[in-house]
Order: sequence, then C-alpha cells, then structure tokens
Amino acid sequence: MKIVYISNAIIPSRMANSVHIMKMCSAFAENGHEVTLIYPDSLWNVEKNVHDIFEFYGVSCKFNLCKINPFFISEYFPAGSRIFMHAYLAAKKILYPLFASRQAVRIKPDIIVSRYLPAAFYASYFAELPIIYENHNFYSEMPRLSRRMFNKIIGMDSFRRLVVISNPLASDYEAVMGENGKGKIIVAPDGADPATDFSDIPTMGNHEVNIGYSGHLYAGRGMEIIAGLAEINKNYAFHVIGGTEKDIAFWKSRTADLENIYFYGFVPPKNVKSILNRMDILLAPYQTKVGTSAGIDTSNRMSPLKIFEYMALGKPIIVSDIPVIHEVLDADINAIYAKPDDLQAWQGAIKRLVGDKTFSSAIASNAKEKFLTRYTWAIRAKNILQGI
Repeated sequence: MKIVYISNAIIPSRMANSVHIMKMCSAFAENGHEVTLIYPDSLWNVEKNVHDIFEFYGVSCKFNLCKINPFFISEYFPAGSRIFMHAYLAAKKILYPLFASRQAVRIKPDIIVSRYLPAAFYASYFAELPIIYENHNFYSEMPRLSRRMFNKIIGMDSFRRLVVISNPLASDYEAVMGENGKGKIIVAPDGADPATDFSDIPTMGNHEVNIGYSGHLYAGRGMEIIAGLAEINKNYAFHVIGGTEKDIAFWKSRTADLENIYFYGFVPPKNVKSILNRMDILLAPYQTKVGTSAGIDTSNRMSPLKIFEYMALGKPIIVSDIPVIHEVLDADINAIYAKPDDLQAWQGAIKRLVGDKTFSSAIASNAKEKFLTRYTWAIRAKNILQGI
C-alpha cells in the first residue's frame, strides 16, 4: 500500500509529536508499505547539527521524506521584522496545508494518515483521497474551525477511520460522531521500539541503586516526587533525562543541596534507551493534573510514550495510580502503582523493589512480554490499517 503521512510537526526537533510521527512512518514501512512523510520547513525549534534525521530519531526502517517550504515571503519582507513574522505565521497556517495536500495528491497514495487536520481535510475534501485521522485531544479542545472541518470529513465517503490513544477519547468521539463513528473509531495506545543495540553512553554518579526518569519537567510530571525521594534516599542515584534549560535550571536550584540527583538535559531519542537500560528502577510520577508545554491537562486521556519505552527495557516500573494508565499496566503484575502525590507510597514501592528481587524481576519481565505482544510501533501500525 502507498501511504502518505501529512504532518505539521517540526522535524528534526525535541518535540514528542515528532518522535511519534517518525516512529509511526517507520512502522508502516516495516510492515511493507511505501511511505512518504510530508512535513513543513520551519524557522524555529529545529534541532541543529542533525545530519541524518533517521539516525537522530533512532529509526531503523527508512521511508521517503518530503519537506514543504511555502515560506517564500522571505523574498519580500526583511527577516526578523514584525511584518515578516506575521506573514510567516499566516503562511504556515494557510499555505502549508494547501501545499502539503497538493503534494499528497501528486503522489497518488492509497491512503493518507495524519494528525494534522487542515491538510488532511483539503486532500480528502477536494481530491477525495482516503483518510485516516488521528487525534490525541478531546473534541471540545479543538479550535472552532477544526471542529467544522472534522464534522465535514467524518461524513465523507473518503473517511476511513479515527485513531485515538485512550478509551476516554474514544467515548468522547463516539458521542460526537454518532452514526458516522460506528466501526470507525480505533483505540491505539502509543508504542515504542523493541530495545536493542544499546550505545556505550556513560551515566553520572556511582551509587548502590540507580533510579531513572525520562520526559519533560512541566507541571504535573512529578519532579516534586523525584526530588523528595532523592532527599530520603541519599545512597541511591536519581537520573533525570529531558527538560528545557529553564526547567532544569529551576530544579537544579531546588535540589542544590542534593548530590544524588543528576540532570542530563536533552538526549537524542536514539540514546535515551541506553541510559535508561542502566537503571534499576524507572519512575513515571504523573500527578493528578499533567501539563503540556501549552499548559493543557492531559491526565484524563494520555498515553505516555515513556511508559512503553520503559516496558520495552524490561525494567521494574513505578507509576502513578491514574485511571488512564490502567489501560496499559496491571498493578503488581507488570508495574507498581503509587498515589500521585503520596511520597511515602513511592518510597514504599522503591523499598519493595529493592528488597524483593524476585518480585522486581517478575514485574519487569511481565512488562516486557506485554509490550512485545501488544505495544510495539509495528503492531500499532498494523492495527491501524487492519481492514482498510
């Protein structure tokens, strides 16, 4: 099958959505499909000095890349001027989806997959190309124009499927879509690649037990829990991978008196697993409200990439007891749950894992087995296309 994936993500970048998209395109290709990823040129937030995009993301199965640059406005307005900025943003919002959809039509795919509604809408509405649309937000969180596009596209013959990452999202769209949603909504949690080919990347510190975390340090991601655990367990090392420079500076200041917490900052996606593989325990201390870079709470519908990356490594996981996480992990079978803001519950979970190696090994092994049979990117890609 010939697949065109239309994206609005900045590639290469540190954004989680770019990781998801690159991994999904690779997974489609791994399943034997001819894949082209269309993505925009960008003036900001592009990761510098990346000579091989596939290598940067740790993508093994390559596919076609098509970068669209509709931003010819630089020829008419001085870069950096206010007029330039307004023209650039307008071009990105209006011209890019048109140019991307036009390019998709030229490729003549069997189907379009996209998380970017405007371009998918244009390609499907005007060219009647079959579309699979993926959305990680509730319907009410979509801008008004996007809701209008969505309402149009789901009633078209070219609409094939809506992909969501959790059951609360599925329930939300079932209510919105009515008859148009019957048999066309699929729940596909995020995924990860099987953990192989580890790089020899040094870790910081030399401690009895090493405990790891990877991800952003936004509000609700649980840095308060990690800092509290580091204060209690001075003989254990806590390794924090990720975070913006501003967030890292804040938490370094907050934990300046602790010598057992190490901040790695941004690590290329391909290298994260090599650091986490040296850990004894992995943490996912989400709070009852989990913020994004835009401050949106995703705790009631998220499907965190880190959970699947942890499972792939076959390491014991301690995770916050949030309902949506129970869709993936089973208490005391492939993870330990702890109340989000209960520091003593997290401390008790660590003591249990350190003190009971048999139990620790069992839940780690169970997590990896469940991951390999249900949550690889390749399995996710196959499920999304099932019956198309």
